[in-house]
Amino acid sequence: MIDNSTIGYSLEGCFVLIGLCILIVHFVRRRRRPAELPVYRLPQRTSAIPDVMFFFAALVIPMGLAFGSATLAAKYRWEWGSGRIQLGATYVQEFAMIAVILLYTKFWRPPDQISPALTEDTAEVGGARPPGALAPTDLEPVQILPALKTGLITFLAAMPLVFLVAAAWQGILTLCNIPPAHQTIVDMFLGFTTPGMIILFIIVAAVLVPLCEEMIFRGGLFRGLRTAIPRPYAIIISAVVFGAAHGDLTAFFPLVTLGVVFAIAYERTGNIGTVIVAHALFNLNTLVALLLGVNA
Repeated sequence: MIDNSTIGYSLEGCFVLIGLCILIVHFVRRRRRPAELPVYRLPQRTSAIPDVMFFFAALVIPMGLAFGSATLAAKYRWEWGSGRIQLGATYVQEFAMIAVILLYTKFWRPPDQISPALTEDTAEVGGARPPGALAPTDLEPVQILPALKTGLITFLAAMPLVFLVAAAWQGILTLCNIPPAHQTIVDMFLGFTTPGMIILFIIVAAVLVPLCEEMIFRGGLFRGLRTAIPRPYAIIISAVVFGAAHGDLTAFFPLVTLGVVFAIAYERTGNIGTVIVAHALFNLNTLVALLLGVNA
């Protein structure tokens, strides 16, 4: 009889192989049509400052509220246990992030640059849109149905890249005598035994966290940096901050790789829903793998 871990590793292997095929097809097409410029559907902002300020506010304020709620719960509701207290604090943090995001999108977010003189075939260096960009008036910030398709493709394309980087990084850590370890939130998930707590954790990890992190890191930090500095630096810096923010040395470079893929996907589609879906699928895949006994 096939055990759960075998099923889990088989699923992971299938995702990696499918993603590898997607990457190969993409690069083959690029080689056959090298003269084509990539299409960027993400117009720059009129100012980078509000996006960067939003990024810091959306991290600092919710983290402070989560820390305060966890401290109070540990003092007055210690019988709940550390796992429940941490999960409750995570919910406080995510809903506080959602509140900051709503305020940002309603009152704070700067408008996109609009330059009618630029078309799909012409663009100025450092202007409103990179080469191949579509007119901002043709864009919709969130398109749900296209996001499901492009999000799935982004998730699958990221899998082989993250897998290879994770394997190489784990080898380097082993050579340096640094034992690999799960993130704290993963250990918390593995400690839950009741279905109710597992479901609550899956909701926060596969719904709330992807929504908030993508709005903050890609919709805030990356958009701000992309307006202020050249796009390669914006992609790398936002990805490094994304990896460092998780506070896990073992997962640092895999998360940086994921951040790079998400930034490129967001830039190519112009749809924040794409990376929210991809992030949700990635987190859900990790949770399912852990439940099946895969050492993710």
